[in-house]
Amino acid sequence: MLRFLFGSILVGLLSVNLAQAQVDDSLDVVGKYEPLALRVGVSVNNLLRTVVRNNDTQYSFQADAVFGRYMLVAEYGRAELQRSNFAENPFTYQSQGSFFRFGPDVNLLVNQSKNSFRADGDIIFFGLRFARAQVTDAMTLQTRDDTEDIDGNNNAFWPSQEITTQNSNRGVIWLEMTAGMKVQLYRNIFLGYNLRFKFARNFAGEPSLIPYEIPGFGPGENEESFRFDYYLIYQIPFKK
Repeated sequence: MLRFLFGSILVGLLSVNLAQAQVDDSLDVVGKYEPLALRVGVSVNNLLRTVVRNNDTQYSFQADAVFGRYMLVAEYGRAELQRSNFAENPFTYQSQGSFFRFGPDVNLLVNQSKNSFRADGDIIFFGLRFARAQVTDAMTLQTRDDTEDIDGNNNAFWPSQEITTQNSNRGVIWLEMTAGMKVQLYRNIFLGYNLRFKFARNFAGEPSLIPYEIPGFGPGENEESFRFDYYLIYQIPFKK
């Protein structure tokens, strides 16, 4: 279902791109190695999650250099979380780690008045990412045997004990297809969202414990992940 949805988005975006094939690329005007602007953004949904959930701390940042219709994007983030359950099977879980992503974006929205792609207008984009995360986590499970004999006495065969399983700086890599928009709110302030399809998740070696959540990816038990990210962005223009 996710592949079909993202495939449909990709076909639509490529159709827009083909319809604009006759538009002059502003790279031919400003030079192929001269950036028009630098945008720096912070993930709004991660900040909200940190505020709302007491046991989660997450933040991520995004920066992209604008070269006409093309953008080179780098992202970085960190995450810490805790989970616990003291009911039937008591356990505690702690995780911390970081991630980075990088890759190109292409702007599919032409500036009609200038007949070119610019840095100071709204953007519809499609992009690709390579991503890597490092995660350190540990789970401690309290085992117990409450077996009783006919007289109500504890008749446990196995003594109560704590079992701890952990990963130390376990590496994880994956790929992403991303699409979204950046909308100018006021002068150099933009609001953007990314629709991400994450796939080809691969651990470096065999993990002792499947992470509850991989920073930047999502649930560690999934090989694919699908997510929206919202960003508040500030643009530093180099050229008008």
